Amino acid sequence: MKEKKFVIIIVNSIPPYCFELNNILSLPDGFSYRFRYQKKKQGNWMPEIDNPSELNNCYGLIVLRDFQDTGDFIPIREIFIYKIIIIGDIVYIEYILCKKIELSSNLMRRSEQLESFKLRMEKDINIIKYPNTPKKDLKNLIFFGSDYTFDINDEFYKGKAVDKDSNKWGNLIETIGKYKSQGIQIYKDTDFLNIIGIEDEEGTRASIIIKKLKAFYEIENNKVYKIVFLQRSYTGKSASGDSSVIVPRIVTLSAGNPEIIPIISQKIIAGKYDLLELTFKTAISTASLKSYIILEVQEHSNNWKKSPPIIIPVKVNISKRQLLYKIISIFIFIVLFLVYSYSYEIILFLNQPNTLNEIINPQVVSLRNILLPLMIIFGSNTFVNITHIKEFIFGRINI
Repeated sequence: MKEKKFVIIIVNSIPPYCFELNNILSLPDGFSYRFRYQKKKQGNWMPEIDNPSELNNCYGLIVLRDFQDTGDFIPIREIFIYKIIIIGDIVYIEYILCKKIELSSNLMRRSEQLESFKLRMEKDINIIKYPNTPKKDLKNLIFFGSDYTFDINDEFYKGKAVDKDSNKWGNLIETIGKYKSQGIQIYKDTDFLNIIGIEDEEGTRASIIIKKLKAFYEIENNKVYKIVFLQRSYTGKSASGDSSVIVPRIVTLSAGNPEIIPIISQKIIAGKYDLLELTFKTAISTASLKSYIILEVQEHSNNWKKSPPIIIPVKVNISKRQLLYKIISIFIFIVLFLVYSYSYEIILFLNQPNTLNEIINPQVVSLRNILLPLMIIFGSNTFVNITHIKEFIFGRINI
């Protein structure tokens, strides 16, 4: 059996694309994101790959390159590529986010890890053919290599297992913010977010469900939830004892569907790190629906947005109690519908044989007058996709 190749994808610290690093790092394992690259003679970023479709169904690694100052590489996150879309000379790479790279919590050990990683990268990039010079484009941004992080781990971590993912995220952000003592400058005073989870009022964490390679949070309707996330930025002001951001910002919650109603939709970001919560309510509904929650960071003064919005898919389900009520409503509606449809036969059966129609017909009308509003009530809970249930019933029954 042919062994699958391992893909290296390099992201330069050049705006605006470099700010997508926040999206790559913020979402939990299993969620999806995508890149786009141009493949043509004037701007070929994957010169060693003839057919981009070869990238499909491959595991890979996202790597950040310090474009401005050093040309150094920082391993960010493992991925699995599940779809390649080629439109003209643009290649779209859709992938699943896998584990974040576990850099050491010990700064000296971390420095050794990054130096070793850099040497492995430069060997396979072929820097003789594709020079890695700061402030200049590296022409080999996507290539088949190997997992150069196979021996990178955090043997110094002493915390709880449940907090380990957040610690990985924190070490990566610290590396970006303090790289070679000055940090990667393009990310100065940039907010990085890390989604911890979605919780209801009792503190129960929403489950992450993965279906057909698509991950989403599963929540219930008619409940209040909060989305919990970490925020961190580096400003270079630590030496002065100043923990404030350079420019105040607002993080905003919105939704892709009116069935998700923001309650506390904004928080001001004034410090370099925080644990933030924004709340929303799911409306009452009679069927499950798919939607998404959007987190955006914008400067407080002019609504300017540096990073793309973080889109968090959710599925809003009806509760078990509502589901039971819906099943009962369907059953009652069917019974009422059948009684209505055969009301003449039922009245005739209950009366004496040879009863005149002049006597039966008023009884049928009376029975139907009782059944009709009941059908409308229970039918409204049954046919969720029919806006006007009354017209639906009238259109199908000869009264």
